[in-house]
Amino acid sequence: MKLTLHGTVDEDTGSNRVLVTTPGHHFFDIRTNSHMHISEMLKRDGGETRLTLEKGEIVRVTAESILYSAETADMFEQAEMLVTHTEHGLALKPEMRKGW
Repeated sequence: MKLTLHGTVDEDTGSNRVLVTTPGHHFFDIRTNSHMHISEMLKRDGGETRLTLEKGEIVRVTAESILYSAETADMFEQAEMLVTHTEHGLALKPEMRKGW
């Protein structure tokens, strides 16, 4: 999911800072004084919540779902591996597989 941190500015774009994370990532919840999944915080708070940043600043956050696809793949860390196969004792052409 893509979190927009309202009230913060990205120096390169001049727009609100954006953070890409998984729905299950834990953030500190100032309402419960504990860590919670960001998806649970957003659901509880009606799609908008507040997060505490690294320097103690509290910001308003909204979220947008991102589906993993060819268009969004570069937003995520990926891995590559060489896969080899054999058939009847003969080596087949190795293939490179990508994924996350």
